[in-house]
Amino acid sequence: MMSNHKNQINIAIVGVGGFGQGFLPIYQHHPQVHTVSICDRDESRLQEIGDRYRIEKRFRDMEAVLADPDIYAVQIMTDHR
Repeated sequence: MMSNHKNQINIAIVGVGGFGQGFLPIYQHHPQVHTVSICDRDESRLQEIGDRYRIEKRFRDMEAVLADPDIYAVQIMTDHR
């Protein structure tokens, strides 16, 4: 579902370890992105990265991300393991 802001979307990044968190400032400064949410199974990393980038919406599992009607796009950056 599109956000209330004209021509902007809400996006979530699943997996905010190393490479995934590099996309956070890109999306936060992109003119067509309204909000960025994050998802990671590692609670301490989720909180640390969320605090560092001032991200309010944080998820522990991808099913919750996919169930959120406000999220329009999901970038999956999980580890290859």
